[in-house]
Amino acid sequence: MNEYPDQRPMLMIDDEYDALSAIKNKEISAPELALAIAKLSSVGYSNRQTRELTGLTHDYTVSHYKKAGGLSPSILELWHKNLHVITLGHARALARLPENKQEHTCREILARHLNVRQVEKLNSATQSSSSEMNAHLKRLAETMSEYIGHPVKISMKPDSTSGKLTVDWFGFDDFDTLCNQLGFNPADHV
Repeated sequence: MNEYPDQRPMLMIDDEYDALSAIKNKEISAPELALAIAKLSSVGYSNRQTRELTGLTHDYTVSHYKKAGGLSPSILELWHKNLHVITLGHARALARLPENKQEHTCREILARHLNVRQVEKLNSATQSSSSEMNAHLKRLAETMSEYIGHPVKISMKPDSTSGKLTVDWFGFDDFDTLCNQLGFNPADHV
């Protein structure tokens, strides 16, 4: 992956072919890789397939790039032009923000050379209060439970934007049905 693309224009990645071509090109920037991974995900590539194509060593790294690839084209372009300031960690933090706050925060990163932790603190300052968030998560858990037919619990870590999603199942047949609802066939991975 090219750390400094010498201000060349960002690659256009419009379809699966463009994404695969970009990944084969060892001189792509991190935002180009993020866009390619997001495109592959949108056409059905799993994290494992994408990891094998890209040579990334962990599924979670693929997930991070996938999230970052969902940023607006203007933010991806800013990232591409400022690789020495904006990292994948910054892009992940930006992706967690509402779209209307992403560009302003990205420009803050560039102007103030904020590190990822500082951006995450900005994120938590702009988030709803914890009681509003807990009420929202409770409603979301109830809606998900009704939709998939299994009890769902959602919890967030204190002072964090991460958390845990728990789905209860009752017996292996029930587990297989739940996996299929999630688009995962356990028999393919045994």
